[in-house]
Amino acid sequence: HAGPSEIDHSCHAADSDESNNSVSDDREDLDGDGRTNVEEQANGTVPLAADTVGAGLNDSLETSVTALDATQRDTDLDGLSDKVEYRTDGLDPSDPNSDDTGSRDGTSDLDGDNVPNYEEVRRGTNISVADTDGDGLRDDTELYYAYTNANAKDTDGDLLSDRIEYHTPGLDPRERDTDGDGTIDAFDDLDGDGLDNNHEVHIGTSLADTDTDSDGLSDKFERHSDWLDPLDN
Repeated sequence: HAGPSEIDHSCHAADSDESNNSVSDDREDLDGDGRTNVEEQANGTVPLAADTVGAGLNDSLETSVTALDATQRDTDLDGLSDKVEYRTDGLDPSDPNSDDTGSRDGTSDLDGDNVPNYEEVRRGTNISVADTDGDGLRDDTELYYAYTNANAKDTDGDLLSDRIEYHTPGLDPRERDTDGDGTIDAFDDLDGDGLDNNHEVHIGTSLADTDTDSDGLSDKFERHSDWLDPLDN
């Protein structure tokens, strides 16, 4: 049994206003997330972290605006984070089957590009846009067939879009210099008609056919004639 002389006099009663700002500790909002310390305690969130679980939504938003569980990254357990669903039209972070198809939102395909939502999140593509980079190839084509970057219009940086190269025999959207001749694909002349590939893309003629309109006159000849059109026979 400790006697009076053994009492630790360095211990004081708890300070109800440790910040000395005339606001009691229970009413403070230490992390600036819009929730007081007492509210954070009641919600099970961390008073020193504006986003308790690092889900990308602040605790106040999750607990008040969206009525979500701020202690979980994925409140409805559908395979998509609350953040992704909150910021995506057509998805509900509190409903695991937002589109009523019977599939969880993570495995559904919101934009109809044959890439499930969870895979789009993992790959960094847009779950609301079938062609994330707008290059003319849907995300599923780029991810599963062309093996190109679905977030870049020109994966290999040769100044020709992935769509053009993917649909043109003799060109590879993953190779800057497909034929290895030292000239990038844009400035090569695939069909040997005297017009480089970039020029043909610009005027709309075929990169793989010397006579796009099949009129017996080469694209180059018609291009350089004031009265002829390489796209009209």
